[in-house]
Amino acid sequence: MLPPGGEGEVEVTLKPKGNHEEIVKRIIVISNDPKQPRFTLTMQGKLLVDLRAEPGNLNVPEVKPGETAAVSFKLAITDPETTKIESVVVEDQEHFEVKPLEPEADGQPRYELRFRGSKEVGSFGTRVEVNSTAPHMPRLNIPVRAAVVSNLRYSKRLHLSRRGEGFYSPNIRISTRDGVAPKITKVEDPAGLLALEILEPVGATVTIQAQVDIAKYEALAEHERRKARVLTVHTNDPDEPRVEITYSIAGTVTKPPAESR
Repeated sequence: MLPPGGEGEVEVTLKPKGNHEEIVKRIIVISNDPKQPRFTLTMQGKLLVDLRAEPGNLNVPEVKPGETAAVSFKLAITDPETTKIESVVVEDQEHFEVKPLEPEADGQPRYELRFRGSKEVGSFGTRVEVNSTAPHMPRLNIPVRAAVVSNLRYSKRLHLSRRGEGFYSPNIRISTRDGVAPKITKVEDPAGLLALEILEPVGATVTIQAQVDIAKYEALAEHERRKARVLTVHTNDPDEPRVEITYSIAGTVTKPPAESR
């Protein structure tokens, strides 16, 4: 509490992230003063950057399972007399490795970050840690991202909803990253609620039409209608020979009342 005419202090601690030299931060102060219940304090300053990575984030290009990829980066040193690189290491050494490259014409050190790859589809994150003799920021962390993706592109969920006396049935589209249309050999629906038709490919995409069999759907008990079910699509893709797509059906088609006799 401040007495009338009194003064107070607000202590603010700044924890800078990244390599942005110019800093502008706004702090909102809220009080019980009826005339000025809130006001903004602005912090401005300049971060002393001895060392920065170019680029500041390392995003490895997407790769297929089992493949590798690499990106290069440079360490920009403000004062080579005071800043010497002591070590450059990547934390996740199971999936990544880092090695020095020949310096550029300006003499700044360059490195290659290589993603070793994985047989499993998924995302991988880590960071490169740079230790140096820089007087203001002796440690620099560089975020790293890599992703292993399959060649096939498709939605893993299909939702069929009521429309009038029928159902709106969006098509299932399966395409490829390499531009060659996949071959669909068979589509299985163990529940038998969908009528399925594989259309001729267009470009890199194959379309599967799915229509609800209304008679079979109406024959189900109410609690059975709400269940999620799985389609199995068989393809010629070596990484994903079987694609599973979860589908659900929403809404009930109301049958017209029987004619009275």
